[in-house]
Amino acid sequence: MKDFTKGNEGKLIFYFAIPIVMTNILQQAYNIVDSIIVGRALGKISLGAIGATASINFFVLALILGITTGSTILIAQYYGAKDIKNLRKTIDTSFIFIMVSSIILGLLGYFFTCSILQLLRTPENIISQSAIFLKINFLGLPLVFGYNVISAILRGVGDSKTPLYFLIFSSIVNVILELLFVITLKWGIAGSSYATLIAQGFSFLLGFRYINKKNDILKINLKKLVFDKKIFYQILKIGLPSSVQYLLVSLGLMSVQALTNSFGAEIVSAFGAAGRIESIGIMPAISFNAALSSFVAQNIGAGNYERVNKGYKVTLVMSVAVVLAMTLGIQTFKSGIMTMFVTDDNVIEIGAKYLAITSLFYILHNIQYVTYGLIKGAGDAFVPMIISAGTLWVIRIPIAYSLSHYIGSDCIPWSLCATWFIGFICAYGYYLTGRWRTKALAFSA
Repeated sequence: MKDFTKGNEGKLIFYFAIPIVMTNILQQAYNIVDSIIVGRALGKISLGAIGATASINFFVLALILGITTGSTILIAQYYGAKDIKNLRKTIDTSFIFIMVSSIILGLLGYFFTCSILQLLRTPENIISQSAIFLKINFLGLPLVFGYNVISAILRGVGDSKTPLYFLIFSSIVNVILELLFVITLKWGIAGSSYATLIAQGFSFLLGFRYINKKNDILKINLKKLVFDKKIFYQILKIGLPSSVQYLLVSLGLMSVQALTNSFGAEIVSAFGAAGRIESIGIMPAISFNAALSSFVAQNIGAGNYERVNKGYKVTLVMSVAVVLAMTLGIQTFKSGIMTMFVTDDNVIEIGAKYLAITSLFYILHNIQYVTYGLIKGAGDAFVPMIISAGTLWVIRIPIAYSLSHYIGSDCIPWSLCATWFIGFICAYGYYLTGRWRTKALAFSA
């Protein structure tokens, strides 16, 4: 566990953020390995089948991500205030809610998979494989959400390294099983999904065992779990706006996915593969967001606002440096990167063009999300929700559908860039108002 209320702000955030960056990259590596092996071994149709499920998978995660965000922030605020009693209540309540929710969502998703894919106008030549991939993913949701809640608990008390160690192990397992199931046993796209599911299960089980064997404060005793309504209300006050934000964003992405699907399987395959790379390019922003949220929450819990501003500024500098390096790398090697996924020259060209456009705007996305980290850490999750959902529905979707008649599939990356640009202006503008300073929630139930 790490105390963020004293010590050099830059060093604390940097060393806390790096494991989160690595953890998130490894999580995305699951998807990248899926796409590379499927694309190279099974072809562009199977690759498109995975790409067509991306927005649906994010929609499911969106229903729970905000709650884990609320849990992390509340845990950090109580930890910063040295309130162990309420810290324990928060852990129990979060675990109960997230696990029950994941089971319900998994069952609903499994039975309605085909209807969802049809609603999104998934091309006929990939819909059957997409359905297989999705159904297996839905059944494994408790394992995925279980790992996420364990990570949320550990990050709240300043431990970002331990989840990384578990994920490194499971990533190795994932690669081995992908090769075994898809190439050796020839299970097709189902083998890819099973491999990822089993690997994620390892992450959850290792994390659960760790907090029960190594840390009495964080221990989850399944026989003595207590659901605290007051704590749950506090989690919802912080996390529900984030959940709504993620939900509205995911619905918007599903709308964009439907438009992408209308251009055919080749575009779906190219944009799907490029999206995997893009997820790595924007990952530093999301990771530094999480690190700064914990830093801010602990220091607000301790009433130390001067450290909050210092932490925000140094986080911006560090994250921008990382993002600029990634942008340069993607711009330089975009075509070569695409060849990892497919051999089709047209798909490679389409994906490389997508990356050439969007990577130029990574820096604005980074500043936007780091600023969200400060605002959410202060307990003010409503404003990021409004900005993210608003820019998607008011900017990206109308632009994408309008431009589709003039520039074809290029409307997808350009509309995304417009969203990041407006989101950056709104987020940084709100930070300058200083209104986030009044939103701490751990002490206002």
